[in-house]
Amino acid sequence: MKNRYFIFLLLLTVFSISSCIQDEAPNAECDIVSVDEVWLEENKGIIIGKPVITNNLVKFNVKNVSFETLKELDPIFDLTKGAEIEKIGEPIEDGESSLIMQYRTFAEDGVWWKDYKIIFIKPTVIPRNHVFSFENYSLDSSGK
Repeated sequence: MKNRYFIFLLLLTVFSISSCIQDEAPNAECDIVSVDEVWLEENKGIIIGKPVITNNLVKFNVKNVSFETLKELDPIFDLTKGAEIEKIGEPIEDGESSLIMQYRTFAEDGVWWKDYKIIFIKPTVIPRNHVFSFENYSLDSSGK
C-alpha cells in the first residue's frame, strides 16, 4: 500500500511540474543593436569611423561621394532577437551634405514596431580661401 501511495505522489509531482513549463513568449523588442561588422568592412571606402546608434536614429559619417552612391548602400543591421527590418519610402536628399533613409523594425511578437532614420552625413567643405579672423568681433547686447 505504501508503494502505491509513493508512486501516486511521484506521478502527481512530475505532472504538476511539467504543466508549469510553457514556451517562451515572443520578444516584444525591435531595436537596432549594431551595424554588421562585415558590411562596415566592405564599405570602409565610403564609411568614416563607427556609426552612432540612438533610440530611433543611426548616423553614418561618409566620405564626399555622390548621392547616387549613397542611395545604393543597403546597411545590414544586427537586431534584437526575432526582430525583422524593412526599408520604407525613398531616400531623401537633405541639402548638400546628407541623405536620409527610413527603416521600420518589427518585433517577434508581431505587435510592436519602430521607425528609424538612417542618415549618411558628408563632410562640410570649407573653401580653401576662407579666412577665420577674430580681429573684428562684438558682444551681443546682453554683454555675453
